[in-house]
This record gives sequence, C-alpha cells and structure tokens, in this order.
Amino acid sequence: MTLSELQEQVKKDLKIQSDELTFEAVRTPDIHHIYNKMLMTERLALKKMEREWDILYLKQWEYYRKKADPEVYEKKPLLKKIMDSDVKLYLTADEDLQNLRAHMESKEELIDFLKRTMDQVAQRTWLIKNAIDYMKYLGNEK
Repeated sequence: MTLSELQEQVKKDLKIQSDELTFEAVRTPDIHHIYNKMLMTERLALKKMEREWDILYLKQWEYYRKKADPEVYEKKPLLKKIMDSDVKLYLTADEDLQNLRAHMESKEELIDFLKRTMDQVAQRTWLIKNAIDYMKYLGNEK
C-alpha cells in the first residue's frame, strides 16, 4: 500500500458520523486493531530492509575494495582503481544502495504516518464521548 492510498483509507476510516455515535464508538477498537496490525507489519518490513541494507553494504564495500569474487567483476567491471579513503564516497553514491535507502525512507514515512494515525484512533474515543456529552447538553437545554 502506498502512502497516498493509506492516507485516503485513513480519511475514510477515521471519519466520525455524528448521527451514528454509538456505532462509531463500537467501531473504534476494530479500527485500532487494523492500523496496529499495519504498523507492526511495516515495522517488520523495515527491519528486514535494514538487514538487506547491511548485506548489500558489505557486498558493495567488497566490490569497491576489490575484495569481491572474480565473477562479480566479470558481470560488472570496476574500471578504475579506488583509493581506500574514497571507498566511503563511492558507497554513499552507489546506485543500488541509494535505491534501497529510498525504499527504507519511504517505509519510515509510512511508519510515522501509521503512528500518528494510531494517536488519532486513540483520540476518537475522547471525541465521541465529547460529542455525546454535547448532544446531552443540548438536549437538556430544550
């Protein structure tokens, strides 16, 4: 699920129908469960990506240090000699590492959005209670 799709889904799920406050109050734990499950799934996916990052970083480090298997250089020749002090610079600009980092950053943004969504779900109960109290107050005025 992309961030924009998730944002649209959250917009629908967290909308409180003022004429069905009882239904909305009962629905809150289900919404909490759905987004908590998503949050856990995305956190686990990020941890997996971090492990993949470590493995790829090592492979690329070996590649730039000329310590990789000879088959690697047959597939992707390293056409220049890189000084040890410049390896970190090459790793920072490595396309494969950059792509994985971009995916990790997207996943981090998704996780942050899910955390904020969970905060909003927690506030739902309070908002519904206040709406019910306000309706009671208006009913008592009449």
